[in-house]
Amino acid sequence: MLKVLVIDDEVGVRLFFEELLKDSCTVDTAENGVKGFEKAKNNKYDLIFLDLRMPNMGGIEFLEKSSSLKDTLDSPPYIVILTAIEDIPTVVKCIKMGAYDYIVKPINVNRIEIIINQIKMLISKYKEIEDLKNKREEINFIGNTPKAKEVLEKIDQASKTDINVLITGESGVGKEIAAKLIHYKSKRRNKNFIPIDCSSIPETLIESELFGYEKGAFTGASSRKIGKVELANGGTLFLDEIGNIPLHVQAKLLRLVQERSFTRIGGLEEIEVDVRFISAINVDLKQLVETKKFREDLFFRLNVFPIHIPPLRERKEDIPLLLNYFINKYSIIYNKKIYFSDKSIEKLMNYSFPGNVRELQNIVLRYLVMYENGSIVDDIDIEYSSKFMYIPELYKLKELEEMYIKYVLNQTKNNISKASKILGISRRSIYNWIKRKGKV
Repeated sequence: MLKVLVIDDEVGVRLFFEELLKDSCTVDTAENGVKGFEKAKNNKYDLIFLDLRMPNMGGIEFLEKSSSLKDTLDSPPYIVILTAIEDIPTVVKCIKMGAYDYIVKPINVNRIEIIINQIKMLISKYKEIEDLKNKREEINFIGNTPKAKEVLEKIDQASKTDINVLITGESGVGKEIAAKLIHYKSKRRNKNFIPIDCSSIPETLIESELFGYEKGAFTGASSRKIGKVELANGGTLFLDEIGNIPLHVQAKLLRLVQERSFTRIGGLEEIEVDVRFISAINVDLKQLVETKKFREDLFFRLNVFPIHIPPLRERKEDIPLLLNYFINKYSIIYNKKIYFSDKSIEKLMNYSFPGNVRELQNIVLRYLVMYENGSIVDDIDIEYSSKFMYIPELYKLKELEEMYIKYVLNQTKNNISKASKILGISRRSIYNWIKRKGKV
């Protein structure tokens, strides 16, 4: 539940919020800004509804003092202004001072519900980021070859500055891991690392994902949306597969990189941000510049410090080290450990790994699913390993097993005999599994 503080000199407004939010939030109230500020200082609220005009410290005075809350609280509350008159200059001033949004009285219930849902989403995102920060010691670029050491050296160099970094390399080499390492080794380590995969977002939506939009900016924009750029304020914005950003959005991105400011779609307010830019791409960005698919001026702005990550086939001596790393990592997650024989390791060393480090990771996961705890993988079927799909890391082991059974049955066109040999389980076990599930 959100913990909400309502500061308003009208008892009716306070009672209204208490009744409206009693089932979804924990609600506290104060009749003026002085008492409200004392409560905000001594309690951890997620959201404050603040009346603009009150005796004994109004909304403006409260906002002026609220900057001190950022020094005492890990996550200061979001503040929403309540105002009887839609005084736009005053509202803009409040937002520039740190207010999240405003509501005009008489209060619209739907408006409150929208804001509550937005705050819940932002808090959820903040918790995800905090979880990632807590796990940052697990983020590591593994390698002991000269090429791996060169990458690690460049990561260290980049982390000591705020310059923009462009990471290049094939899919699966670890570009996002390198970006996270730069962030968590830098002075921005305690701020947000916000990734955005530019290849997975439709061209029509990428501008709003980056910059957000104001309520009413276009059909369907029923409330304000905070974009990735704002979420990254103070931290790092990681633009993965940046070559997929359309040209008209590149122009707005260039201005952001140069001026460190932007406007939301449909907005007039210029929003200043302090963001470090790390970009990544798996093709030659210069080639996109030459074919006029990427702005040359933006390329030069982003490519201040280039880092190229070589494919795994160019640093094969790192394979045993990476293999051991993934075995140990997943043995902790799934409470199950397997081992690879010298014969299996030799086969891996002779394989080209088109899927790079990610493919090796998936091979470990695949055999973890197939084999019992403590088993030795004496041989590897590279053909099936290379075809096996990408597996998210945090699936439960049972879910991984079911995914793999489905995959093998699909690959063998439901040939039970062939599937049982690949899976290393009896035909009866597969029949029982199909019977439980009803169908493949």
